[in-house]
Amino acid sequence: MNYVLDDIIKGIVYDKDPFISDADDVGIEFMDFFRESINEYFNVQFKKGDIVLYEIHKTLPLKHKGITRQNFLPAVRYLGNKPEFTKLLLRDGFKETISLLLNGNLNYDEKKQFLINTSRNNELYDDIERKTQETFKNNDFMVNNNIIYDPDKPKIAYDKGARLFFEDNPYSALSIIQRGTPIVMPKHDWNCKTPRDIILLDTVDAKAKHELIDELNSYDGKMLFRFDNLKDFADYIKSVIPQQKKYHLNFIGLN
Repeated sequence: MNYVLDDIIKGIVYDKDPFISDADDVGIEFMDFFRESINEYFNVQFKKGDIVLYEIHKTLPLKHKGITRQNFLPAVRYLGNKPEFTKLLLRDGFKETISLLLNGNLNYDEKKQFLINTSRNNELYDDIERKTQETFKNNDFMVNNNIIYDPDKPKIAYDKGARLFFEDNPYSALSIIQRGTPIVMPKHDWNCKTPRDIILLDTVDAKAKHELIDELNSYDGKMLFRFDNLKDFADYIKSVIPQQKKYHLNFIGLN
């Protein structure tokens, strides 16, 4: 048990403190589709576990092809226009986590206690707001006007007074923490050290990644709370708020 996290959870459940979640690879199961699309677009062979850096263009398979961030943007637009993009599933435990934190209340009030803040934007995608709404709708998770499309997540978290932010990007997570909002971080290869770092990154980028992770981990247990996945976090919520075990929610509607 972590008393800091327990207090945050109780504040959200009982006092209706606001909280925010990222979309891709926190709420939406994005990475497998992303990896397969990048393999197809650039004719590379990334396997599970090979996406070890959030700035994927810096990984050696793409770096050796001379791919820069600017070269990479058309690939993102390409995958965003594939029909599978709006049919992506929610990650295991996401819907349950949000339902538990909202105390099983499906009548979402106008105070907007829960928001989604995504970096998806028109620089990267076509018609992204409609497509994102459609993805959640296809998963019976109705968010309507509760999505913020803005990459400045530290500012959004601060301005909204968020008590907690769910984030997988280590760069964003560190900035959000430094602005004063705690993070729950589901584990991914790009937000922790892995044995494949030294294979897929050059020495400079591997060192930079490890320094970033070390700095992020210095907040562990105080402002950073790592879980393997949100199913584990949902189970943790139940241990803090035992009466939540009675809820079995198949649908959550956020108006």
